[in-house]
Amino acid sequence: MTSDLSRIADMLPLGGSGLDWVDYLVDTSQRQILYWDVLRSHGNDFFQYLADGQPPVLYFPYEIVLDGRTFERPVNYALVRMKDRRRRGERKKKEVSTFGHDRRPVVVIDPRSGNAPGIGGSKRASEIGIALEKGHPVYYILFFPEPVPGQTLEDVKDAEIRFIEEVARLHPDSGRPSIIGNSQAGWAVALMSADRPSLAGPLVLNGSPISYWAGVRGRHVVRYKAGLTGGVWGVELASDLGAGFFDGANLASGHEALDPAEAYCRSPYNLYANVDTEADRFRDFSRWWSSYYLMTAEEIRFMIQHLFIENKLEMGEVSFQEGKRIDLRELEDPIVLFSSDGDNVTPPQQALNWILKVWGTLEEVKRQQQVIIYMVHENVGHIGLFVSDRVAKKEHAEIIGSIDMVDYLAPGLYEMIIEKGDPRYSDKAYKVRFEARAFEDIEKLDDGVEDELDFYPVAEISKINDLCYRSFFQPWIRSMVTPQSAAFMRMHHPQRFLRMVLADINPSMLPVKLAARMVRSHRSPAPPDNIFRQMEKGSMDLMASFMEMGTRMKDAAEEQLFTMVYSNPFVRMVSESQLNLPSSVTEGKPHEAAWRSAEDVFWREKITKGGFAEAVVRVLVAVAGADGVVHQEEITVLLELIRNHPKTGNLPDARIRQLVREQSRILELDPAAAMEALPILLGDYADRFSVVEMAQCLALSDLVVDPHEEKLLNRIMEILEV
Repeated sequence: MTSDLSRIADMLPLGGSGLDWVDYLVDTSQRQILYWDVLRSHGNDFFQYLADGQPPVLYFPYEIVLDGRTFERPVNYALVRMKDRRRRGERKKKEVSTFGHDRRPVVVIDPRSGNAPGIGGSKRASEIGIALEKGHPVYYILFFPEPVPGQTLEDVKDAEIRFIEEVARLHPDSGRPSIIGNSQAGWAVALMSADRPSLAGPLVLNGSPISYWAGVRGRHVVRYKAGLTGGVWGVELASDLGAGFFDGANLASGHEALDPAEAYCRSPYNLYANVDTEADRFRDFSRWWSSYYLMTAEEIRFMIQHLFIENKLEMGEVSFQEGKRIDLRELEDPIVLFSSDGDNVTPPQQALNWILKVWGTLEEVKRQQQVIIYMVHENVGHIGLFVSDRVAKKEHAEIIGSIDMVDYLAPGLYEMIIEKGDPRYSDKAYKVRFEARAFEDIEKLDDGVEDELDFYPVAEISKINDLCYRSFFQPWIRSMVTPQSAAFMRMHHPQRFLRMVLADINPSMLPVKLAARMVRSHRSPAPPDNIFRQMEKGSMDLMASFMEMGTRMKDAAEEQLFTMVYSNPFVRMVSESQLNLPSSVTEGKPHEAAWRSAEDVFWREKITKGGFAEAVVRVLVAVAGADGVVHQEEITVLLELIRNHPKTGNLPDARIRQLVREQSRILELDPAAAMEALPILLGDYADRFSVVEMAQCLALSDLVVDPHEEKLLNRIMEILEV
């Protein structure tokens, strides 16, 4: 048939273009049928997924360790241990790190933001897959489709604390578990860890919003939504219509509305244009995207009102029934923050600005002995932070590979830099360094915080609107809603209904199914250089550009309306008492100055106290940070030098970490006096020579001796008379 059409095309005045047209006409007709057949298959997947009980979309098998539904305060969460799908011969023989102890367990927590758990382990190239590949015992905290009626975020927090305690109990010799929190799970991890500071090890927060009011004018408009809709009453209404449960499909619709061009044009066209190769990937992703889970009214109300609208976590005002406030300054272990400038859901400002608000100054970060590391991707989107193969193989691989190293960084603020490795010197694909940063580096990512004043009246008006709704409308709505009506509404939500009508349950899809079988047996795709395919792509790009322009105009109008309403001095009067808050939670405390003065005296007295261990750690920490950059190789060599020396080889990991933090604080307080005191700590000449030799080895670990390192080495040799 194709050859007959080709002969006809040769007779057309268009010549070669006529043949292109025939090829394109056959190709696009077939692609249309195949496109709708893929949607039909996805509709069937949706029904099968419901029939299977909506399990997590995890690529790896697992076994349940603790089921939260059996707790005294039951929750729909469970702790599971992940199993490696690799063949036995491919696995690491023993879970031991280069740091001399069993591999630290890793706990991954995905966001409960409307969809099923598992996005952090939905394929082999994922956070879970990377952690397993590196030999870590990997645990995962999953949740079930329907919450236990009446469960609260406090119940969830307490259950997760119990899960982490169980992981620590199962691995007593491996160091405290490292926790990876994705998106909204990140703030839950921060909240939990601040409540129980000694619970976990390093925290990794990926795309996690904590500074909910932060953002750049003209770009980040999601933060205005609550103010434009009047606050929390909307989710209260949605929960009442759901008979006490909030439908996660609403969150999925809201996410798609942020970028209609991507959701309704580019993504569908990508499937249509590449239907021969994209079908499986589309169905895999859509299986997760269309897995809508529920939350209780209590959970969604707490999240929206106290966190997103009132911003209480950043301010240190989150409290539960016992009245204890959660202060993020209580966090003890290193924090790794990964965000992206291409993320319109959780931009870098929302992921990082809380550091400035909580600690106030870089000096306070160091004084509190805290290590904070951040990394900002250039362009990946919010979901791409968790599902992109490239991000998993680069950023997540290096973050997880650094989990055992960040414990040995001197307290402070760092940016994690990942570059391609040099095959001449190492077989590693990437090399990592940690560059010291100041608060100004984070401030430069934002355009100021003055616009955050507009959110105080939003919080107050939300309370007023919610009170009106609860008083006048909620009793009537609750009296009319039944579990059956709520289930009916959920199944007819547009997110579900569109999948229902495209499944085999709809008889009109039978011709599509039969036609697709025929097309696959006679598939005739047009070549990529076909002029009409190029015109098709150009027209779709133009349509997407128009949609993006419309979205930008809508966003600009929403931002202008928000500013016009909430910057109004008459509106601000409702929250006048809230506008004089201190710029950080560390201000306004009379005892702070006296406490800091006493602390400085304490550390000055420790400058001359100690022996070989204190001296060698002081010198190595000083050399490693002399140029403001700490390379992975330097941390590895530092630990090898300490472990291989007869006088420090028996030091446990906890003691080494303690020495690093203590000596870092001494160096920060008075670096000159710290160096001058070395002869007091090292009375034996052999010890002095040994320390200098170790310092030289560390300086050469990255193959380049920086001028700052060389100057420091010369000064140490002069002081020690070596």
